[in-house]
Amino acid sequence: MLGENLKEPRENNGLNQPGIDAALCVDKTYVSRMESNSKLLSRDKLRTLVRFYSVKESNLKASG
Repeated sequence: MLGENLKEPRENNGLNQPGIDAALCVDKTYVSRMESNSKLLSRDKLRTLVRFYSVKESNLKASG
């Protein structure tokens, strides 16, 4: 699922959830909810994360 695919590059880059929340200018629980698939991710935020993590969008959206 998308949430799991978002967590891996964050952890691989040694980043914590509050740091990503701040980078996205969102509330302090946003990334946690995204990674647990309880919050939908806007296309704009997805593009921001793609640039932030330096990965391809398809890598984040790929299943499993």
